[in-house]
Amino acid sequence: MRKKILLLATIGALCVLSIAGCGKKKQETSVDSASLSKIEISEEVNTETSTEINNEVTDPEDEKSKEVVDEEKNVTSDSASTEASVSDSEENQEDEKKEEVKEVKDTLTDAEYVLLYNKILKRTYNIIMDEDYWDHVGEGEIGIAEVIAENDNRLSDVIYCLEDVNKDGSKELFIINKKYNYILAAYTLVDNSPLLFIEGWARNAYYYLGDGMFGYIGSGGASSSAVGTFKASDDCKSLEVVDFYFSDFDNLYHNTNGEWTPSSSEKIDWDYDKLWAYADELKARTIALDFTTMAEYGAELKSEDANSQVIIAWARDVLTDASVFDDVIIDKNDYTSKIVFSCKSEVMDFKILQLELKDFDENEEISFDVVEVYAKHLLNRDKLVVATVSFAGDIPNYGFSYIDDNGDERKFAIYESGKDGTLDLYEFK
Repeated sequence: MRKKILLLATIGALCVLSIAGCGKKKQETSVDSASLSKIEISEEVNTETSTEINNEVTDPEDEKSKEVVDEEKNVTSDSASTEASVSDSEENQEDEKKEEVKEVKDTLTDAEYVLLYNKILKRTYNIIMDEDYWDHVGEGEIGIAEVIAENDNRLSDVIYCLEDVNKDGSKELFIINKKYNYILAAYTLVDNSPLLFIEGWARNAYYYLGDGMFGYIGSGGASSSAVGTFKASDDCKSLEVVDFYFSDFDNLYHNTNGEWTPSSSEKIDWDYDKLWAYADELKARTIALDFTTMAEYGAELKSEDANSQVIIAWARDVLTDASVFDDVIIDKNDYTSKIVFSCKSEVMDFKILQLELKDFDENEEISFDVVEVYAKHLLNRDKLVVATVSFAGDIPNYGFSYIDDNGDERKFAIYESGKDGTLDLYEFK
């Protein structure tokens, strides 16, 4: 019992010293190690004794402090709960806003997306029509310049497609080399402005595989080639590497960082045959998308300039195997060409006209004698009209007419541009 009283007295003294020192900031309270060594704790002190000791030395001020701490914990907990609730609410509101934006974007027509991407499309068309295109090539346009240099069918071999790559309700713009089916440039909309996220060319080719996935085939020289797959990021502002295989002389490597660096890659037991077989597989998986040729886009630009609802273009530039049309043969000589008539919105009383120059007036306005050679009650986008005609000299000898939305008859002469060989329109009375 004496040992127990001695122990309680010693602990009580230490507690008094400790409490006395609590009122001084930055003051260090130390206990002499020699004094601690003199404290004798009997092996007879069991768990029950320890509990009794703890109860006997509990200070009322400590109880108040504990209550304050508990209250602070409750307040902190309530505050955290409130903050979490506010945070959840804000996240829900943000999700709702995103869903609203998605719904708005989902309601846009392809024609409205063309307006949003029109800066890019018009720039692409102007480069194709520019004789000194290499002097004006900028970001995202290297592959386009390559297509122009390769062939004379530049307007039909450069096409554009609209596709919602990351399924956020907004469509991306692909500009594609139709002949080889790889992407020349890809853009997404950020605050309704185009942002380039893919630039491709012959030795750096991307192929769309669907569901936000892209195949890649590239070359860094005779001893270095690469094949891989990429995935569009959630915001579609960039591509993320899925798998990347490349050669370095006779060795082949794999990584997921997209770098042509053996030191950061895994050497694999592949040969070139297997690498190119994988490349062929990716090409075969390429998704075919609905497209518009740059010839069609240019024809629409010219119809807008002429304020015409009817659009004309050379058949060779715009017709596909899937095109549905009425075939109208007007001329049968050895110098005929095929012209496609389409429209932005349906028009009434469409007619193809044969023209003969009548007069120039003092304001240089041209007038023609006209003969109707074909008539269609309603011209719409579902069925084109393809006419076989011939052009004789620089003076227009064919044209068309229709009734516009105001009920007025509009008449246009068709002629071939001396600058680039495309078809132009001239409205006459």
